[in-house]
Amino acid sequence: MSLVLIRSRKAYWLRLLIAFDQFFNVLLSPLLNRFLPANHKEAMRPLFGFEDETLSSVFGKNARYVKWCYWMCQVLSRFDSNHCEKSIERDEG
Repeated sequence: MSLVLIRSRKAYWLRLLIAFDQFFNVLLSPLLNRFLPANHKEAMRPLFGFEDETLSSVFGKNARYVKWCYWMCQVLSRFDSNHCEKSIERDEG
């Protein structure tokens, strides 16, 4: 199998996983925005639901406001070091 074919398959699966991640960000946004309140009522935390943003990006943005998001980032960091911080999209949301 050629190296180009292997790279294109890997890129395909990576793009597919990102698409699922973005899909679930939109799908679960009503639930997550309602049941993940900020620690401080006055804190304007980033919301879930923007179609071009992944869940990891929003978890990373919310880690300082919402304890559950912080813990989710800690779990994800066990698989990929600093996963949430690396996935934050500053131009989204």
